[in-house]
Amino acid sequence: MSLQVVRSNRPDRLLDQMLEHFQADHSFEGEKVVFGLSLDEYGRDDHIYQRLKDDPEAFRSGVGSVLITSSSDLYTKEAAKEIIHLLNGRGMEFPGHSVIEAIQDLKNMRKWARNLETDRLSALLAQARQAGQRLAAYTPTKVKKLLVLHANSRPDRSNTMQLFREVEHHLKIDYLAIEILDEHIRDCAGCSYKTCGYYSSIQSCHFGGLFTDRILQQIDQAGALLLLAPNYNDALSAKMMAVVNRLSVLYRRGPFYDKYVFALVVSGNSGSDSVARQIIGAYHINKGFRLPARFYQQAIANDPGEILQDRSLQTKTGQFARDLMRYIE
Repeated sequence: MSLQVVRSNRPDRLLDQMLEHFQADHSFEGEKVVFGLSLDEYGRDDHIYQRLKDDPEAFRSGVGSVLITSSSDLYTKEAAKEIIHLLNGRGMEFPGHSVIEAIQDLKNMRKWARNLETDRLSALLAQARQAGQRLAAYTPTKVKKLLVLHANSRPDRSNTMQLFREVEHHLKIDYLAIEILDEHIRDCAGCSYKTCGYYSSIQSCHFGGLFTDRILQQIDQAGALLLLAPNYNDALSAKMMAVVNRLSVLYRRGPFYDKYVFALVVSGNSGSDSVARQIIGAYHINKGFRLPARFYQQAIANDPGEILQDRSLQTKTGQFARDLMRYIE
């Protein structure tokens, strides 16, 4: 099966160039799809959404990448996270760094152009070609070692922890759980590129300590992460966000193309999708984790134990566990 191209209906020469280089010299096998979005002045590409509305059964499986352009400095990241969130919920998965974006004057290509000693357009098209290569080469695989990360101060009262316990009943794999609340995790210090590279070369970090010696080592060795992510003001908690910020020392050795990220998200009232999109942006688009199909499960619960009143709890947790076990040995 050849590559399926789902393109915006807006005239966009730059997007055409990106798609051309994305496909160049690559052989695509299986269900592979590239989505080309050309955002208008409101940050939308309604053609793509209309395509999903017209065919509700489309894109229920397969592997995807996203190329996206904007005539301003804004919207590309949010639009990419939104479309990936929708497609992933349908059943599509995405290789690490599945998004290539082009903002006004290609400002986001400044660093790449300097590193490659070329102009911004050439740097962008090189990125598009590499993304095409990643999609062409991508094969869903089973990995070893699931690492569960959480930061619950009262696990006995936590609906998020209770949701995990219900998932746990369905799991038939081994995992390692690490509670990060008491690890005194400090957020990234923002070291210079050279300094961070030095610490990466010696498998350490500016702060050192237990987080570097234990948690980063376990993340490095894991094939998949499961984040227990209660909704804090429509975002990850400070501790959970500090973890991804501190991953830079490992990321300097290379993106996490061989690792999956999963999540359980619980919101008191609404907003689980906001947390999920933040995870997509931080772990998948930025750090390069693989995004498995239906990577997260969510629930609404506020009072302690309220989640157990969810009549669909067993169905949801059982399905999530089965989805997760497709990727873990």
